[in-house]
Amino acid sequence: MKHLYFCFLVAFFFTACSNHANTNLNFEKAFIHQQCNKNTLALKNADKDSIYNGLNLASLARVCKDYVQSNAFFDKAEKAYKFDVDLQNDIQKVSRNLSELLLNDTIYDYQGYFYERVMLNTYKGLNYMSLGDFQNARVEFNRALYRQDRLKEHFYSYIQKAQEDYKKEIQKDKKLYASFYQNLNPIYKQYDNLLSNFNASKNYINTYTTYISALFFFFDQDYLKAYDLLKEVALSQTNNQELQKQFQLFETFTHIQPNTNKQKYIFIVYENGLSSTKEEFNLVLPFVFNDNLANISIAFAYLKARNSSYPFLQSQDQKTHNLIYFDDIIVSEFKTLLPSIVLKTLVSSALKTSINLTIANNDSSGFLSLISTVSTTLTNKADLRMWQALPKSASILMLKNEGLVQIYDDHQKLIFDDKLEKDKNYILLVRSFMPHSNVIYKIKEK
Repeated sequence: MKHLYFCFLVAFFFTACSNHANTNLNFEKAFIHQQCNKNTLALKNADKDSIYNGLNLASLARVCKDYVQSNAFFDKAEKAYKFDVDLQNDIQKVSRNLSELLLNDTIYDYQGYFYERVMLNTYKGLNYMSLGDFQNARVEFNRALYRQDRLKEHFYSYIQKAQEDYKKEIQKDKKLYASFYQNLNPIYKQYDNLLSNFNASKNYINTYTTYISALFFFFDQDYLKAYDLLKEVALSQTNNQELQKQFQLFETFTHIQPNTNKQKYIFIVYENGLSSTKEEFNLVLPFVFNDNLANISIAFAYLKARNSSYPFLQSQDQKTHNLIYFDDIIVSEFKTLLPSIVLKTLVSSALKTSINLTIANNDSSGFLSLISTVSTTLTNKADLRMWQALPKSASILMLKNEGLVQIYDDHQKLIFDDKLEKDKNYILLVRSFMPHSNVIYKIKEK
């Protein structure tokens, strides 16, 4: 009976404590190869771990241009943010934090990053634009902008509360507390090396969301709001000639009378490659338990850059100009969360090791000690879940609409051409995961 229970326990932890590295990779392959399988895109697949699966499946449905299904997945994720994350009371959050310390983050549903919430509504808005539903698109872009404005306030209060919870737990054992802080230096040195190639945005502002929202309001003929939004971006990038050119145009449109015969434009938006993902590294660190030194192998998550696609796109002998590096936004939030992540990981490993030692000292059979050791080993996994579909960077280009568009890669190879209605403004959003893996979204004003 004991052996049967042991096998069940091991099977449970192998299932529940996966760090999701393989799932991340499967999502990435699905985006690149445009795997539009109906069984994969079934809405029930986001019933479990709704934020993680919802965001990634929504992106896959968007790759497949199933905008209705994409927004249904986004709705699942957004509902989970609202009810499973935002509306948790303090008792629920403390209970979850403490149970995660003894088990593993991956046993619980993914709670997501703050930048993901902003991008969720941005893509929902784009989906609605593709469906010609500008009324719902307006709602989503307003939500995205509101979430971005509120991000800082919620972000810092969340981090501060989490750090306080973990510090209270480790301070219960003074000797453990002392050895705990001695381990911080080698951990942060490792992170300094691993994150050295990344830059961090200081203000967390996602200029992509602001820019895309400005395009929406321009297409919706709310020229004053479009101008105000693009002004925010233009003032932050005064050396971006393409952005300044578009800003001047938007300013002009605020003075044009209604029903004036206006020149129409094509806005090329190029989403390049794949943003950084998370991988795992291990450090062996010393801790003191009841005057005895124990070395513990601890797993930490870090950000790893992924590949870009074409460095730029071209049309009418003009190149796209970079607007944003999404990795800067991602690493900025990750670095801000890092002290909380490190605290939690160290406290969790220390508590589980302390329990193992207590069991070992009081278990003459050795069976309970074996179970405890195995479970600790299996739960020593970093949580690698992320939204895998976000681009590495985005660049922009505006052209006059002369009724025909041809877009080339950086080697002058044609990747898209089409005839357009000359009396309409267009967004041509090129999503390129890697060379020869492109999806082009054609959105016109209503």
